[in-house]
Amino acid sequence: MPEPDDLRSHDLSVLSERSARDLDSAEGILGLLTGWAAERLRLAREAAEPDPETVARWTAEHERYAELMRRVRKLTPNELRRVVEELGPVARRAVEEGR
Repeated sequence: MPEPDDLRSHDLSVLSERSARDLDSAEGILGLLTGWAAERLRLAREAAEPDPETVARWTAEHERYAELMRRVRKLTPNELRRVVEELGPVARRAVEEGR
């Protein structure tokens, strides 16, 4: 049975093993990055002298990750793979920065 073009199907059992893994990874990566960007935004806003450019940057990053998270199950398998490949290293750096 062919994979669905997007992941809106609630029957995720039709996904290939790779796409199911990518979906799980993308959800985890995007959840982590959304929270990380929200924390960075909070810190930027609460700084003694908030820098408008930094606040704007973290606002945009947070909105970007949150929007991707909302759409993650509507992405095609190829789009999911791209999210994992492009944002996986960003998430790894965020975790390492938090240590």
